[in-house]
Amino acid sequence: MKAIENLWKTVNVIFTMKICCVVGRTSDVFPPDYNKHESPGYQGHPAHVYLELNILDIDRIDESRMEFSIQTYVEERWNDWRLNLSSYVGEYVEVFPQTLLQDLWVPDLMFDNAKSGVLFDLSVPNTIVEVYKDGSLSRLSSAHISNRCPTKGVAVNKTSYELFFDRKPTASYFKVFGQKAFVSNKLKKSKFEPRSHEVIFIGYSDQAKAYHFFDPNTRNVIVSRYAKFIDEINQSFEDDQKDQQWYDFPIEHTADPATETHGETNPYGL
Repeated sequence: MKAIENLWKTVNVIFTMKICCVVGRTSDVFPPDYNKHESPGYQGHPAHVYLELNILDIDRIDESRMEFSIQTYVEERWNDWRLNLSSYVGEYVEVFPQTLLQDLWVPDLMFDNAKSGVLFDLSVPNTIVEVYKDGSLSRLSSAHISNRCPTKGVAVNKTSYELFFDRKPTASYFKVFGQKAFVSNKLKKSKFEPRSHEVIFIGYSDQAKAYHFFDPNTRNVIVSRYAKFIDEINQSFEDDQKDQQWYDFPIEHTADPATETHGETNPYGL
């Protein structure tokens, strides 16, 4: 029992010494006039930050929205001449205390075309700051970033699509809400049943290049890419009517059998 008490006292002494050592190392890191909002550049010059971006994985590519998501591992390295890091500089790389990160100047990394970014800081600390032998600081972090691809017009007043395909983009994909259309029946019981049925257009799919339709018969929403809209059918019929030509010619009344007609006649009416 006495041996256990002596061991416990020894552990308490070692633990207290470690706490005092850590406090002594961290208390004199920041000078009294240190401001984390000011640039750490030498004598008022801009700070130089060296960036290393490693792309671990490309999660998602959305062509319809011109977006893509990536998993990244980022390392930023800089010098802050205002800090007193003599107790951290040694033969090995030292980890900067997590408790002091909130008072430390760190670079703001931004992407011009970024839509959103998430740091993986759920179960373990995501950001680690290390102190190297030369006194430079390095921040290591991993993030999930969603970026937008640029689609702005250039000096020739053309979009990226026009420059790449040498033609203007078409807007035929866009339809009027509530427009009627016909979609094919996936399950046909027999060859005499209709191959399509009438539906109502209600929107676009955000997962693929397809349409959302409402089926009045089953009262369900259908996602289909291949559909024939009513205005396209009517336009096709009108084009067929324009292509037809009418001819007038005489017919003998004594012909057997009689094919007499009065007025205009077309080849389909004989």
